[in-house]
Amino acid sequence: MSSKGVQERPVFRFVETAFVDYHNGGKLRDLLGHKNMTISFQANSSNPSIRDLIGRINTNLSQDLKSQTKITNMSIDYSASLVGQDNSATIDYSITLMPTIDNYVVTKSSDGSTVLMQDGWDCLFTDRL
Repeated sequence: MSSKGVQERPVFRFVETAFVDYHNGGKLRDLLGHKNMTISFQANSSNPSIRDLIGRINTNLSQDLKSQTKITNMSIDYSASLVGQDNSATIDYSITLMPTIDNYVVTKSSDGSTVLMQDGWDCLFTDRL
């Protein structure tokens, strides 16, 4: 069953944590030790880099995955935090992509609920995510 022109706005969230060990001291300890900082920003399709990302995803969808699904708009939330301690630091970051998609495939799950589905989305590639 097709989306019949109805746009959807799914949310894709990617979270990662990096641990940096500097128990032997050094420049990393001097740089990160006891530093606590957070940065965050939002961007949308008015940003040229976001428009470029949309174009790259759409190219992958149409050429590599042979899909008719298309991203028409997107917003991104990004957040990163650093917590530095005596011998180590933790860096947490989160990227949330909220695209507007057209021409997706809608199927029913085994329990009868509606599920958004597009074959091949588990292997979406772009060289600049």
